Amino acid sequence: MPDVLIGTNTGPSAYGPPTGKSFAYGGIAVTYVNRNKETKEWQYVAEWIQHDELSLVAQLGIDLSKVELPNTHAKPNHNCDVNRPSWGWKADEGGDDDSEEIKSSSSSISSSSILDQGRDVDPTLPLAKGLVKGMDSLISNHVNCWDFDAWSAAMKPFWDPDLIYDTNWTPYPNVLGNSSGLRPWFDREHIPFNLAFRNCTFSQMIFAGEELTATTTTYGLAYWQADLAHIPHTSMAARIRIFDFYRIDEATRKIAYNWMLLDLPHLML
Repeated sequence: MPDVLIGTNTGPSAYGPPTGKSFAYGGIAVTYVNRNKETKEWQYVAEWIQHDELSLVAQLGIDLSKVELPNTHAKPNHNCDVNRPSWGWKADEGGDDDSEEIKSSSSSISSSSILDQGRDVDPTLPLAKGLVKGMDSLISNHVNCWDFDAWSAAMKPFWDPDLIYDTNWTPYPNVLGNSSGLRPWFDREHIPFNLAFRNCTFSQMIFAGEELTATTTTYGLAYWQADLAHIPHTSMAARIRIFDFYRIDEATRKIAYNWMLLDLPHLML
């Protein structure tokens, strides 16, 4: 759930007295839901919230060297740390969630079982998270970015042959939209994006994953030098907000579905 917070700093904040300046900054909330076995209702289990605090501070004109930064973890949740979702996944013991479906998946699939396929995957992570992390590193480092043969050879170990890549619909042929297979993804999204935002630097804000599903929230920072989906480029620095959701095929142990949402309206603001 993306959001944009808009307002005016009229009162004191953690950064000091009011500045009287207006602001507009973005954020994202990723939620994990599970079905209650007794009530059969879907309920929130965990939520990750991230707001672009640095953007807020910049718009308020605050000098961070002169303020005491707020303690955002005054009382840390010891059951939620790096690479361990708050619902209790453990690399050494498998999932301790009560769901039999999750237990079954955890016991039958592990990240270590995919190392024989030649992929650079961290075996301490749940399968989906390990796959996405390894694949994302190729994207973020622009590995063989313009050469389809070399790029696809690096990507194939992570993706199901019949992968579905589902992104923003546009009225223009062969630009973004829904596609299947590595070649359409390369031609319709990968190349147009990189032509518009060469040497984009990515910062991952939220990364949640288990055995068969994962989601990421990423900010890209780049110089916008070519049109994207007929949206005129600005020849200025641009911040690109990207939301990804992944589903893993249990049989092939590869990414079978990727829903990738580019926040195009945010680019046009």
